Amino acid sequence: METEHDSRLTNRARTGDKEAWATLYRAAYPDLLAYCTRRTGNLDEAKEIVSETFMQAVNSFESFKGVDDGFRPWVFGIAKNVLARHFRQSMRFSHMRNEDEEIDWREPIDGILESDTNASLLVAFDRLTKTEKEIMEFRFVGQLSSEQIARILETTPSAIRMAQKRALEKLRTWMREAEHVS
Repeated sequence: METEHDSRLTNRARTGDKEAWATLYRAAYPDLLAYCTRRTGNLDEAKEIVSETFMQAVNSFESFKGVDDGFRPWVFGIAKNVLARHFRQSMRFSHMRNEDEEIDWREPIDGILESDTNASLLVAFDRLTKTEKEIMEFRFVGQLSSEQIARILETTPSAIRMAQKRALEKLRTWMREAEHVS
């Protein structure tokens, strides 16, 4: 839910207040960057995607209703669409890559999570469906509520909560299995 402070900021931004835009930007940027970095695996690409996201936000701000969920989920929804376009374009141009070029497919968080437990968590996370991964990333990286995620993914908050619960249960099960194997 949008707070009264956020509502005032978005109203000020709507009138062209640059300081309000800067505040909205600074508040959303770290989590957007973390989300985009997690999705792309490349910090430089993620920064470009976040920049494109904010350019689109500025250019389409008149479509922002400013009710209920607020600016943050709206801008995460834009980032989701920018990422989708980025991946479609990447697929189109992937045939142009040198076949001998080695590609590091590790997620950016992988470098931080090198312990056995964390490595097992990453393996387990990779087993989740695309939608489950997206929900978990919006919830824990983007710090969005179930209601906000539901708006982005065009579903109900209860469906998001149920999918999150199932994803967490899967992760727990797979982590227990990994403990017994090692």
